[in-house]
Amino acid sequence: MKASKSSAFLRFAVISVVALCALQSSVIYAAARLSRNPFERLTIGVLLGNPVAQEIVARYIPRFRRSEIPQSIRHQTLYAIKTVDPGVSNATIRKIYAALADVPATSAVAELSPPPPDGPTNILNRELDPARHLRRSELESVLHRPLPEQYIWTRDLGGHGNWLEPRYFRTTFYIKKLPRHATLYVAGPRQAKIYINGQEVGHYQLNVDLREIEAVTIGIRVYHRNVTDALHVGRNVIAIEAVRGPTAYNEALSPISRHFHDGKVLAVMITPAARGVQAPPLVMSDKRWRATAGRVPSGWQAADFPDSQWPRVDDLGGIESAIGLFQANA
Repeated sequence: MKASKSSAFLRFAVISVVALCALQSSVIYAAARLSRNPFERLTIGVLLGNPVAQEIVARYIPRFRRSEIPQSIRHQTLYAIKTVDPGVSNATIRKIYAALADVPATSAVAELSPPPPDGPTNILNRELDPARHLRRSELESVLHRPLPEQYIWTRDLGGHGNWLEPRYFRTTFYIKKLPRHATLYVAGPRQAKIYINGQEVGHYQLNVDLREIEAVTIGIRVYHRNVTDALHVGRNVIAIEAVRGPTAYNEALSPISRHFHDGKVLAVMITPAARGVQAPPLVMSDKRWRATAGRVPSGWQAADFPDSQWPRVDDLGGIESAIGLFQANA
């Protein structure tokens, strides 16, 4: 009786050890498969939902379409596709997983890849660069040419007051051939009147609530106008009466930042093109302009007005010349 019990216990122990080894081998094999290619964990539904992945699978399994795959197997891995298409072999499925793994990380398939397990990952050094799949790298200066016009204002920084005294700006420019289109752009002031060759070509006034000027930054607004008919061949004069723009709070101490704080900036450009079309400007705001404040004589906007006694403007730099200006340009 004792021998029989010992024999039964020995058989049970041997069976348990064999079963445990088999289970351990299965776990190791499954882990090895998942570590080789994480895409093997993805379900059929996930692969169908990604256009890039769906296209790759369809190269090997033409029936891999939403209309062909039943809902009952979409929660399973790709190996379950054999219930729909018995002709698909395990070797074909392994080829599909390899093709998914070869797709560059910049594609939509990269979103399908599950996160790595906790702990160190085996990522090759050459795969650490996120831009490694770009065919060619280009600097921003190649893709975008900064706008040429300058921010200008009269030479009087002063304090941070709320005075709305008009400022007057003038400059001369020459045209050899009249363009088919000419567009005027003005930005910065809350209100302005623009004259070309003595004739008013446009005016605007922003709807700014004075009670909220010091509390809200409304940013730069751009006024545009077709001025083709106001130009002529030879000497032309543009004159602007402007009132400073809204306050834009900032803590910077540079002159341009203090000008922006008080809204005292003006940018002007006339291009020989329709609105929104880039072209070398006929005239733009820069250090050659003249400006003054206070009382001005009648006819100050006329083409023949003598402005040689007016001081030059304060040239604050290109409107894209400093990173701090881009918020105002937004």
